[in-house]
Amino acid sequence: MAEFYKVLVTRVKDGDTFEGELIIPVPTLQMKMHLEDQVFRLLTADTPELSKHEPLAVEAKEYTIEHILDKEILVVLHGKDSFGRWLTDVYIDGDLNNRFNDSLLKEGLAHIYKKGE
Repeated sequence: MAEFYKVLVTRVKDGDTFEGELIIPVPTLQMKMHLEDQVFRLLTADTPELSKHEPLAVEAKEYTIEHILDKEILVVLHGKDSFGRWLTDVYIDGDLNNRFNDSLLKEGLAHIYKKGE
């Protein structure tokens, strides 16, 4: 079963990349570690690039801002990419049956990302 971690989202860089504070429980010490200024990339969802002025880039970023900025979300971590970003599945409002990555795809604001594209 997947392990979920909490993230407090502090900044949305674009539709598929955001920054936040990763909260990691340490049960043996009865405490939580807080890793600030972490960068996260949605797994499998690729939104248009703002820097390239691609169509729907602004809308994708606004959609992501509306749903996760300044909120505590749940993530499943899948390691880091070549840029050092955490690759994540994102769940909002505690709904583990509704992956945020998929909502960007359903809204037509992203396409499925395949490694090497």
